Amino acid sequence: MYVEFLNNENAPEANLVVEPKKWKVGEVEAVKKFLEYRAQSIVKAKAGQSISVHEELSLNCIILVDGMNSLDSSDLEYGFESATWESMVKECQDRYEIDDLPAETELAITTITKAARQDFSRVDSSIKKLPDGDDKGLIEESLRSLVSRYAPNTSNKVTKLESSFTMEVVDPVLLPFLKENGMLSRKGTDGKVPDAANNNKKDIQFSDLSVFFKYGEDLPQEGLVMVEIKPPIKVNNGHRPDYVKLGNELKSCIDKMVKDGLDDEDIVVTGVLIEGFMCTVFVMDLVYQATYRMIPIAVFHLPRSRHDFIVLPQAYESLLKVRNLMLSSAQKCFAFYRKKERKTIRDQYVVESITTPILQTSSKIVAPGLPVQASLLNTLPIYHNGMLRRNIESIGTERENFMAEELKEAKQDEKG
Repeated sequence: MYVEFLNNENAPEANLVVEPKKWKVGEVEAVKKFLEYRAQSIVKAKAGQSISVHEELSLNCIILVDGMNSLDSSDLEYGFESATWESMVKECQDRYEIDDLPAETELAITTITKAARQDFSRVDSSIKKLPDGDDKGLIEESLRSLVSRYAPNTSNKVTKLESSFTMEVVDPVLLPFLKENGMLSRKGTDGKVPDAANNNKKDIQFSDLSVFFKYGEDLPQEGLVMVEIKPPIKVNNGHRPDYVKLGNELKSCIDKMVKDGLDDEDIVVTGVLIEGFMCTVFVMDLVYQATYRMIPIAVFHLPRSRHDFIVLPQAYESLLKVRNLMLSSAQKCFAFYRKKERKTIRDQYVVESITTPILQTSSKIVAPGLPVQASLLNTLPIYHNGMLRRNIESIGTERENFMAEELKEAKQDEKG
């Protein structure tokens, strides 16, 4: 049993052409070096060997420019010299810098935090004292939503399954910052990830939460924010299947924009990976050919209880950046409507995505020379309909196992 990443197909080629600008860091051609790394990843994937998250992302030409250690050893993984890697990280961080909350706003939230811990009855009056500002309404809405869910004697959030965890823990913090307007449409688990190939195959992906640009009948919908959520009880053993899934979703959004002619390198897609109470914010851009930069720009935490509101200032700083990037990209998409002209500029930058990896059960080999052990059945990733799904102990048909677990989770949610 092993994961077949290329499904007996050749990986799409990424041939550099002369015209597009190159990502040159000092004397190093970063794109060329990254594509050499990708070529090695393809060899390992074809051989059925186990590959790292970095390698799996590289199959779709996604490079993780990680200065926040969201994964270990990105600099060592890609083989860049330290000085070169630091310059690459700095370029990306400077491009998507996060602003601090105003000092008076942070002080007001600190006061609310203290009230939540010591005398919950004072929280409401403390919220009313938030200082005026452009973002006051968003922060106040989030705080009031949290108050209703974290009052004394409410249920333990740590044991919640995905749907309840999303409703009780994620929504109060995130949703105010992902508000709809005349250009934005928010979707839940029914939000289909944009497909640049525009096919109707079984290989369809759905995100847990998403925001799309949507305006008029003439312009196509475009994904601007993708969110993947795993509750605490499903975050264990360092297994992070949604990391790659989110990266591929962000790439699909960019590819569709380019294909649809809403093509501007400053239109970016934002992703939020929620693993238990830890959230990582990513930006993906396509500034250079065949190099989709997946850039972690913030890490924040969701409160576990009313005693944990101290995490909120960093959460709000991060989510305000998500909102500002989302609104900026929506405005740039809308500009194509105003101009009445759409044009594909970066067609030479785009690389076709590989099809979804599948779990092969016809062989007893995980990697050359390594027989399957029973313990490995709990660590192998399972794919279903374009999504890296949760692990299961017994392997029947993917559809049956997936539906059985969804039904079980729904029943547990009802009891909870």
